[in-house]
Amino acid sequence: MARKPKLTLVGTTKPKLRKMAKRDWSKDKASAFLTALAETCNVSHACRASGVPMTVAYRRRKTDAAFRAGWLEAIASA
Repeated sequence: MARKPKLTLVGTTKPKLRKMAKRDWSKDKASAFLTALAETCNVSHACRASGVPMTVAYRRRKTDAAFRAGWLEAIASA
């Protein structure tokens, strides 16, 4: 029985679904990033620990309100 590939939404001029690539953002990466950020209060270290480029993390913080709230909570707890 074949497994269905995970899909992600691509926001171009006409939104569509495509097969998820290894480098794509995921809930697991967000969780790993926020956990590392809460432990160290260091964005560079959190990016290295979670495998997320720093520019992607800052862009996600700018565009995703839930992630931004998690970021602020992680900084506050550190």
